[in-house]
Parts: sequence; C-alpha cells; structure tokens
Amino acid sequence: MQGQDHVVVALCARSRHQRVSDAIYEFPLALGCVAGLTGLFFLIAPLVPGIEGRQSKSELFLELLPVWGSAFALACYLLRYRVRVTAEGLEIRTLSTRIVSFSEIVDTEILRGRTRELVVYLQVGAQLHFSALLKGFEALVGQVSYRGQAVAAPQIDSPFKLAARARRDGASRRILWMVAAGATLVIAVLVVERMLQK
Repeated sequence: MQGQDHVVVALCARSRHQRVSDAIYEFPLALGCVAGLTGLFFLIAPLVPGIEGRQSKSELFLELLPVWGSAFALACYLLRYRVRVTAEGLEIRTLSTRIVSFSEIVDTEILRGRTRELVVYLQVGAQLHFSALLKGFEALVGQVSYRGQAVAAPQIDSPFKLAARARRDGASRRILWMVAAGATLVIAVLVVERMLQK
C-alpha cells in the first residue's frame, strides 16, 4: 500500500512539473486594453453633447458601429489569444482551442517584413503564423524550431516552405508590376496634360 502511495505521489509530482514547465506566450496586456479603450471611446462618442452635428445620436451611433465593433472584437482576440508549448506540441487558444503535435510540424521559417512572424508548416500543407508581438517571441521561435526539428529532422527546406516562398515571390512581383504600371500611367497623364496646356 505504501509503495502505491509513492507511485501516486511521483505521478502527481511529474504531472505538476510538466504543467509548470509549459511555456505560455500571449500578446501584451496593453495591446488588448488599448483596443478595448478605443472601442469604448467610439461607443460613447455619440453621447458627447454637440458632437453629432446634423446627425442624430442614433444615426451617429450606427455609423460608428463598425469602428467600435471591430475594436472590441480585436480586444477580445488579443486578450484571449494564447500559445502554450508543451512536451507534446502546441496548444493555440483563440476563439477555440487547437492542439498541434510536434510530429505534425515539417518546417519553420521567420518572415521579416514590416514586422517579423514565425511560420510553422504542417504535414497537411497548412500553416501557422505567430506574430513577433507575442511576449517572449524569441523563446517561442527557439522552442518550436528545436522541438519540431527534433521530431521531423528535415535536412532541406520542405516542399511546403518552397511553395509558400514561390507564392510570396509571385505576389511581390505582381505588386511591383502594378506599382510600376500605375506610376507610368500617372506620368503619362501628366505629360499629356502639360502638352495640351501648351
């Protein structure tokens, strides 16, 4: 009986140690608060005396509904979002909770644009994106990359990563062509207008 008690205690201690060692990554609380306060500002704006002008308070309230509604939705997302790294995989909580095993991860990549983000490629061809705004982002990158490679051990870039890069490159080229065409059109219009003025 005493031996069984030791086994139970050991299992409980191991379970507790596992829960404590799990790393949790969230957005800074300030981001969610700012979004919530922004929504609150636009929600009560129609109640400020004299701000409605020619519109009634109810009309202004409905006109601002997309603004404060989006702000509140963003606040709920930021405050609820959480990534928990366990020994088995990732637990991603947004409106619902998704669990991804490390055995499903085939590759990872850091995208550097206006802001950095971690892209995780899964076996089914899906992608997970993690913003650099998460607290402890560098530690998250290290944990996911190390544990994912320990399971999958890819020697070269996966087909999923290569396909995603090709799509991004194609989209970048199309944007450049559109910008160049737009700039050329504007210049042509200005030149023709100047010629007609002469």
